[in-house]
Amino acid sequence: GGSGGEMAFGVKVGGDGSVYVCGGTDGTGFATTIGAYDITPNGGHDAFVIKLSADATTLLASTLWGTSASDEAFFLQLDNFGDVYIYGQCTGTFTPEPTGVFSQPGGTYVAKFSPGLDALEIQTTFGADMVPVAFLVDVCRNIYFSGYSVGGTPPVSSNALYQSGGFYLAVFAPNMTALNYGTYYIGASHVDGGTSRFDPNGIVYQAVCTNGGFPTTPGAWSNV
Repeated sequence: GGSGGEMAFGVKVGGDGSVYVCGGTDGTGFATTIGAYDITPNGGHDAFVIKLSADATTLLASTLWGTSASDEAFFLQLDNFGDVYIYGQCTGTFTPEPTGVFSQPGGTYVAKFSPGLDALEIQTTFGADMVPVAFLVDVCRNIYFSGYSVGGTPPVSSNALYQSGGFYLAVFAPNMTALNYGTYYIGASHVDGGTSRFDPNGIVYQAVCTNGGFPTTPGAWSNV
């Protein structure tokens, strides 16, 4: 940590046993490494990603990411090539990269880094203002997001389950080049932390809190 406060939200173990952690920092002096993508605080809260050796004795790589406003990284994922993805909230603005990436203005972002955290490969927002609750990069490198308290204009597919609601789920093509599927979900008001998961093979599991009007299927254990 540095001179301010740090929060660690996401952790993954790489194929070589190294440990990646993401979160947020709001001070100066946060430890970064030579050659990392961003070693200078940007203002407000910055997102961070660090890579530790398997026994946590060595800081192998550490980078910041963010705008001049407040930004946090709530979830971290690794793909089959070791690339590092973070998903979180962003209150500032930045230029989507690279050209051709799916982008809509909003406060929910994804960024992708090289395994050594020395290069930024993707950064974009996708139209949603929401609280992130689940994130996945699957075995085919499709990218899954979900969240609640949905605002903004997140993209919705023509075959979506619901065109409006308080919960949102989306799947994007590898490298965020296109929307594969996007839907709202009705009757879900929020999520208690840590209860939603995505299956690496593409099956979605969500556990949510509801205040009524939640849709159920015929023959379910309880329809009320």
